[in-house]
Amino acid sequence: MKESEPPVALKNLLVVILLFVGYAVAFIPLGYVLSTAIFLGIIVTVIDRAKWKRNILFAIGFSAIVYLSFTQLLGVPLPAGVLGLPVGG
Repeated sequence: MKESEPPVALKNLLVVILLFVGYAVAFIPLGYVLSTAIFLGIIVTVIDRAKWKRNILFAIGFSAIVYLSFTQLLGVPLPAGVLGLPVGG
């Protein structure tokens, strides 16, 4: 690590770790799209709070694109959770 780089804030590191644990717990019950969108939305907002609108769009768009890619193009089922989305195949 270069001396000019600030160290990682311990608070942010703990937030990310707790969010990851929460994501792992919520993944099956909430499903891939919802749990990933919430997780990514919060994570990128922790990183850059000023651009929250972009963060929300990124989180929703990324989750949807990956879900559709896996379920429709590759035929790999992902947890649908409470949304009850089709799993492809």
